[in-house]
Amino acid sequence: MSGCAQAQRSEGTPQSSVSSAALVKNNRLPLPSKEPINAQASDHFYDMDYERSIQEFTLLYERHADDPDSINHLLNAVLFHELYRIGAFIGVAIILIVASFVYQRFLVPKAENPV
Repeated sequence: MSGCAQAQRSEGTPQSSVSSAALVKNNRLPLPSKEPINAQASDHFYDMDYERSIQEFTLLYERHADDPDSINHLLNAVLFHELYRIGAFIGVAIILIVASFVYQRFLVPKAENPV
């Protein structure tokens, strides 16, 4: 790559002396799944404390914006928070109970008695 093309390419993007990938490779920055805040945020998520888990997953995402798991955890927390807020969990539970009853009552073939 010529010097002119390299200069044009680097004008629009900020350059840092050390990339985040290099920090992870050198074990200076822990992976998202190894950070203590990930475990805390997951605990809050499963305790249905969605607002707090969203705050913690946001912090994790800001530290690891290039990791797909960090945005996945954050968006799952936002989605479940909204489903809980609008009361959709009750509707889903009722649908699953009815579907289970219909399946067991009408769709499962009856076992024949062996002689």
